[in-house]
Amino acid sequence: VTNDSTGQNVIVRIVDKCQSGGLVLETDAFNAIDKDGKGKHYGHMLTTYKFVGC
Repeated sequence: VTNDSTGQNVIVRIVDKCQSGGLVLETDAFNAIDKDGKGKHYGHMLTTYKFVGC
């Protein structure tokens, strides 16, 4: 998952999503890509993701 604003990324296991199509991230994963604090400030962030082998 990559934060579109900062370019920071983290590899996570996706286990759930919001009805609107958003992803639900664990706090540690969210914080890892929210270094500018805007995600926490707004309560969400725009991201992109791709599936990788596990």
